[in-house]
Amino acid sequence: MPGNPAPDFTINDIDGNVVKLSDYKGKVVYLDFWASWCGPCIREMAPAKELKKRMVDYNNDIIYLYISIDTDAAKWKEAIEKHEITGVHANVSGRNQPIPGAYNVLFIPTFYIIGKDGNIFDNNPPRPSSPEIDGVLLKALEG
Repeated sequence: MPGNPAPDFTINDIDGNVVKLSDYKGKVVYLDFWASWCGPCIREMAPAKELKKRMVDYNNDIIYLYISIDTDAAKWKEAIEKHEITGVHANVSGRNQPIPGAYNVLFIPTFYIIGKDGNIFDNNPPRPSSPEIDGVLLKALEG
């Protein structure tokens, strides 16, 4: 729920680096749960690139964190490369894992915005393809 602390987690990113959500406190996190086999997820990747271009002045203050539920790590990595997805990438190998469970991920894509204070700013924010996402991210940055 918005205003509640975001469930913290620790996970290894695509390069094997340890990523802890709470390490991003002070920044806005746009969290995207997705998978390489999910058509709607893949359709959001081009708009996400455009979003990052529009928000370029704020890119030091926004972390784009992609958590894949792919069970095939090779396909996950191929999709990142093919679609040129920039950001922080991690894979949890299935939806029935602790991190998607903590965020009540029932379907994908599922998006969250975590505020600078580490609390959930929006638990159902607009997708990158939505014209409203810029305003929501800017409001989160004010916060």
